[in-house]
Amino acid sequence: VGARAIGLGGAFVAEASDLSAMYWNPAGLARMPGSGVQFNHTQYLADVSYSVAAFGVNLGAIGSVGASLIYLDPGDMAVRTTSRPEGTGERFKVQDLALQLTYGRNLTDRFSLGANLKYIREQIWHSSASAMAFDVGVLFTTPFRALRLGASMANFGPKMQMTGRDILF
Repeated sequence: VGARAIGLGGAFVAEASDLSAMYWNPAGLARMPGSGVQFNHTQYLADVSYSVAAFGVNLGAIGSVGASLIYLDPGDMAVRTTSRPEGTGERFKVQDLALQLTYGRNLTDRFSLGANLKYIREQIWHSSASAMAFDVGVLFTTPFRALRLGASMANFGPKMQMTGRDILF
């Protein structure tokens, strides 16, 4: 998520200070000045699309809040069986989404904390799984040449289990 983070090869946990911080390190949202809106859309090979919409606002001493929606859509796929490996003529859809609410706060001019609460849903044809999860993150700017240290732990929550009529036991 975010062109700057992708340009850094994903090494963004300690650098996060814009709306993409909600994905990489929620503590970085506290370092975002003002407010903003972000939209990303990436079209990968094989018709896989990845979209992100985010909004955030810095409320000053109270901290920063934000919300985002992450949506992955690999497009329609052919239904295949062992007896018909080339396809049955039917198509099915796969969709993944995550809706998250973020709070970040600067505790000092050098130390920030942040957290995400997220709803995650995955759907494959007639089966689905969903769960609530959370992320936590910290950012610290050292006195040594403005070296920044960051840590983020993501997706704390229950194991997701698919349910639906397509599940074989």
